[in-house]
Amino acid sequence: QGGRIRYDQELFRLFPQARLAVIRQDEKISSYEMLIQNKQVRVHFSAGADERYWPVCLASMISKYIREVVMYSQNAYFLDLCQSLRPTAGYWQDGQRFLRDLSEKLPDFAFEPHQLIRTL
Repeated sequence: QGGRIRYDQELFRLFPQARLAVIRQDEKISSYEMLIQNKQVRVHFSAGADERYWPVCLASMISKYIREVVMYSQNAYFLDLCQSLRPTAGYWQDGQRFLRDLSEKLPDFAFEPHQLIRTL
């Protein structure tokens, strides 16, 4: 995702009870071994995996579809509140523009940015 090499800190955050060992971290693959409740789990993050592995390709397509459905629903919700808002595609730069517009055009709408920004 976006050229990331190290995933160990995210894995620690998601699985604080796990013991984590780094197997490999480079531009092509980042691999980890975790011990969670006496079960050994290996996790691999591989550049281009969606081009090489059918299950990863399918998961990627489903995730992209779900993202589009969520963005459509989110835009519909906010445009119902204020028709002059421009919808967002949800990517970083446009998302920042949307948050600014939201604050300006709906100043009474209370939200914390972390409620609308993906953090993982």
